[in-house]
Amino acid sequence: NLIARNLSWTYSSQQVLNTAILIIALRQSGFDPTPLKLCYLGLTILGGMGFQTFAFLLGGSLSFRWINSGMSISRSFRWLGTNLTQYPISIYPGALRWLLTFIIPAALLNYYPAMFLLDKNELGLSTILLWLAPIALIVLGGMSFVMYRRSERVYQGSGG
Repeated sequence: NLIARNLSWTYSSQQVLNTAILIIALRQSGFDPTPLKLCYLGLTILGGMGFQTFAFLLGGSLSFRWINSGMSISRSFRWLGTNLTQYPISIYPGALRWLLTFIIPAALLNYYPAMFLLDKNELGLSTILLWLAPIALIVLGGMSFVMYRRSERVYQGSGG
């Protein structure tokens, strides 16, 4: 009851539209809906949601410590993760691919799963990369939670 009390339905239409676009795009791309791929697609969507959640938590936690720059750092990571992954990772030099795969795991959570789901293998994709995403999310979630707990101790309210 407590969670649902403040639930905003204003984004429902956006979710419906996103789902419709995803279904149309998958049908147009030649996606082969095997049970493994459908399960992996669901896990990939949940992983993206987790990535956004943990990125916001980490950014908010940094704001407790660095009042003026915490959200800027968070926005910078989100900008890197969203804007640089609008293009195939294969067009970037190796160092940037490595950054987007292992440091800011946006490619690990969207590019490599897309390559698997669409039966593409541009970079000689290792199947181990497909299963690193849950580990990356656990690490990111743990880092976010630890940072939040540590930052919570140093939080200074507005005094009101």
